[in-house]
Amino acid sequence: MKRVIQCRNISEVLAAYLMGELEPARAALVRAHLEACEKCRVEADALRATLDVLRQAAQQTADLPTHLERRRVEEILAAKSHPLMRWMEQHFVILAVIVVSAILLNILFLMRRRLAPREPPDEQPIPVQVAPRPRGSE
Repeated sequence: MKRVIQCRNISEVLAAYLMGELEPARAALVRAHLEACEKCRVEADALRATLDVLRQAAQQTADLPTHLERRRVEEILAAKSHPLMRWMEQHFVILAVIVVSAILLNILFLMRRRLAPREPPDEQPIPVQVAPRPRGSE
C-alpha cells in the first residue's frame, strides 16, 4: 500500500521539509504531494519566500555590532528595509547631485548678495516747521 500525505497534514511538516529537517522517507512523501497538489505547492512557495527573507535578515543581523540591544537592532533593520531607504540607495547619485547643487546655489546667492553694490539710502529732505517769531522780537 502506497503511503500518501494529505493536505491537512502538509502544513505541519512543510517548514521542516523546506529547511531540510525531515528524514528522507517523509521528505519523499511531502515532495510527491507537492508535485501533485497545486494548492499546497503555492503554500510551499510562499513559505519558502518567507524563509528566504528570514535568512537574509539573519545574515544582515550578523553584520551589526554585538553590543547593541536587541530592540535597537530591530529598529536598524526596520529602518534599512523602509522603502524610502531602498529608493535612496538606488538613486544615490541623483540625491548627491541635488544636495551639492542646493549647497552651491545657496553659496552663490549669499556671495551675490554680499558683492552687490550697496546704494546709499535715499536722502529725502526732512520737513522742518519754523515757529513764527513772537511779536515784539523784531
